[in-house]
Amino acid sequence: MAIDRQDARILVVDDDRELANVLVESLSNLGYSAAAAYSGREGLSRFENGAFQLVITDLKIIRQDLQDEQDNWVFSRGSPWL
Repeated sequence: MAIDRQDARILVVDDDRELANVLVESLSNLGYSAAAAYSGREGLSRFENGAFQLVITDLKIIRQDLQDEQDNWVFSRGSPWL
């Protein structure tokens, strides 16, 4: 099932705010709906409260912020991870 660019929601999770913002801006310029989160906990909250089709993250931030929760969050969610 293909998703149109304007319907695709992408969440960028990175503690490097500048990098996250550049990625969001670039994705937006390509016609995607993109949002940023700057910590693993913020990313988890935004992911659980939003309908994202893709999450782009630095897995290091997930390990640091969500050590106890990472297996349940990263590998059991329905959205693809890159």
